[in-house]
Amino acid sequence: DHINHETATKNKAHSSSTNTEPQGSIVVVHEFEKENGERCSCELKLSRRTQDSFVAIVRDVTERVKRFEAEQRAAAEAKARQRDAQNVNRFTRHEIKNGLLAGMELCDRLRHSFQTASEGVDRKIVKMGLKKNDEEC
Repeated sequence: DHINHETATKNKAHSSSTNTEPQGSIVVVHEFEKENGERCSCELKLSRRTQDSFVAIVRDVTERVKRFEAEQRAAAEAKARQRDAQNVNRFTRHEIKNGLLAGMELCDRLRHSFQTASEGVDRKIVKMGLKKNDEEC
């Protein structure tokens, strides 16, 4: 495919990156747009060979850039899913806690009601038992 140099020149200012490697090499990554609209990323590595000469290596790094971007998207999506799961977990725990507290309150009220009713029945039985025992004597 033929590279659209006019588009590449326009993109140069905002999509190129430069890195200086420790051995004195310079690496430039530039994104081009082909005539068919497809993105193409190229890397230029320029190294000094001698005082008067350089070695330049140009590589197509499109696939590497695409993999890197896909990994970034996957990591961001995983982080978003983890946040969603934490929110659901927090909400679920809150709802379960509210349900349990309401159930415990209901049980306490029932226990209190049964105790009150039971005490009244016990008093009546005791009174009846005392009368019955008194009559037998």
